[in-house]
Amino acid sequence: MEHRIALGLVEYPHAARYLTQRFRRLEGRVFEKRRFTLMGKRWYEYHRPRDLHLLLSANRLLSPTLAKEVRFSFDDEGFLADHACLFLLPTANTSNARNELSDALERVVNRELTAVELLQYCLAFLNSVFAKQTLERRRPTPKGSYQISEQFLTGIPVALPATPEEFEIILGIVGRLVKDPLPGERRVLETRIG
Repeated sequence: MEHRIALGLVEYPHAARYLTQRFRRLEGRVFEKRRFTLMGKRWYEYHRPRDLHLLLSANRLLSPTLAKEVRFSFDDEGFLADHACLFLLPTANTSNARNELSDALERVVNRELTAVELLQYCLAFLNSVFAKQTLERRRPTPKGSYQISEQFLTGIPVALPATPEEFEIILGIVGRLVKDPLPGERRVLETRIG
């Protein structure tokens, strides 16, 4: 491997070193009682490949797929997350519902909303007391975690604000929570939005 790297034949030398150093472990992977290589996959492949554009895109909501409580966060940088992470971001598949919500909110606030504002407004409801209670009504895993799934997400309504001021207050609180407030301040803000 090192001679191929030295000759410039390897496009990603750090990744190549990492993978070849872990060959035995990766080559022996088993999923659903079958080795990867018997499933038509190469030893270094992802089990469930993801779209790189989605993996590295910014302005999205993230959550662990298994959690003991609702823990959605706003990612404005495009951090690389692992397979145990759920991404919520604007896509072509969600455009109709997103446009519907955006149009309804824009009628209330009397202005055009950015994609970030829309995501952060939704974040208030995903981390709400109602979302927590909805999650806790589901069956936990043996270790006490709950699955964050599309089915769970469809049970979390995003309510329209009564006034433009209410919208701005919610957005302001979420914006402050996203900026990582002090622990005492976090509890006060979460109570105001809850």
